[in-house]
Amino acid sequence: MKKLSAIQYGILLLNVLYRLYSGVYMIIADCDETFNYWEPLNLLLRNFGKQTWEYSPEYKIRSYAYLLPYYFIGKLSQWFGVEPVTIFYTIRILGIVGFTGYCEWKLFRVLRQYSPTVANWWLFLNTISPGMSHAGSALLPSTLAMQTTTLANAFILEGIKSPKQLKPLTIAVFWYFVGGLMGWPFALALGVPVGLYIVYQSVLVRSLSWTIYLRIASVLSLIVGIVIAVDSIFYQKILFIPINIVLYNVFGGEGEGPEIFGVEPLSYYILNLLLNFHFIFPLTVCGIALNPIFTQFKLLSTFVSSQLIIWMSIFFSQPHKEERFLYPIYPLITLSAAIFLSKVSTLAKKFIPRKPFYIMQSLLVIVLTVISSLRIVNLVENYGAPLTTFATVAHTTNNNLTNV
Repeated sequence: MKKLSAIQYGILLLNVLYRLYSGVYMIIADCDETFNYWEPLNLLLRNFGKQTWEYSPEYKIRSYAYLLPYYFIGKLSQWFGVEPVTIFYTIRILGIVGFTGYCEWKLFRVLRQYSPTVANWWLFLNTISPGMSHAGSALLPSTLAMQTTTLANAFILEGIKSPKQLKPLTIAVFWYFVGGLMGWPFALALGVPVGLYIVYQSVLVRSLSWTIYLRIASVLSLIVGIVIAVDSIFYQKILFIPINIVLYNVFGGEGEGPEIFGVEPLSYYILNLLLNFHFIFPLTVCGIALNPIFTQFKLLSTFVSSQLIIWMSIFFSQPHKEERFLYPIYPLITLSAAIFLSKVSTLAKKFIPRKPFYIMQSLLVIVLTVISSLRIVNLVENYGAPLTTFATVAHTTNNNLTNV
């Protein structure tokens, strides 16, 4: 693989800076993050915390398996005598933002093998998008699904580059299972295209059939076993939480199901995506339709477009809508836009002189960066009071509180 160019080093540095900023300053935008994940994690680490109805023995629709990686980071920090507020930021920066950054690096690295231009555009767009700034730092199963979807697509790209190699596709399936079973079960729908591709490849190369299916069954058994073991210990009853989540949300009776928390029109998601991705989202829409037809990366584009279509078809049609429901496809939104923008740039180079072309491209980069940064800073400055209060109170001694 070729060495990184100066531009690519610059984009990677920009990515690190944006992710660190989000880890330290980004708001907690969803009440579920606080009460369904930080509170139970606090209970595991410090032996006190509130229990929401989702964790009650009656409903059992939240998995403790999801919290385990963050629990280990927090426990290790406690052994070194780190204070609670620092543990919070350690988990956030290392466990959540750090993993998001790794997933982005992995997909960027694989994309470079296809096209450095596509790789550059994708990492740039993904880095600056306001949606990724809060999705990539949230303690939510939908964020885990977003991270694992990014990794899965990196291994899918490796797999389609070498169709006879089983390992990349098996690892891709593994990550879909992690995101779906340890995170959010609905994210398994994003694995349908690679599942169909594996079936197709196994028909073409019959010797691969039993081997890859056996590997997938082994991976599935491992993850299911871990989830059942962890949650059965905490709930003191053998159960499989992902099934409970689906049953409640899809087959819930009267007084159950997500609709009791409100319903929204289709425009809710359209406006939300425009807010989180501004000019990037229209490029995504163009890419969904045109990338599989007009770009040279037809198979790659088909995988990206099909996942976006599947996810949007499912969630745009649901009465109850929430911003975090779209987190799993955020990196695919920017990837679709990057592939389309790369194609447009290639065509533009043929008709626009070199100097004006690079001036226009530079202006586009500057405009996108400024608009994105303003939105990110706006979130932090205007909605960051709870985190600021949390940090201030955490560093206030008992004597200070007594004297207030």
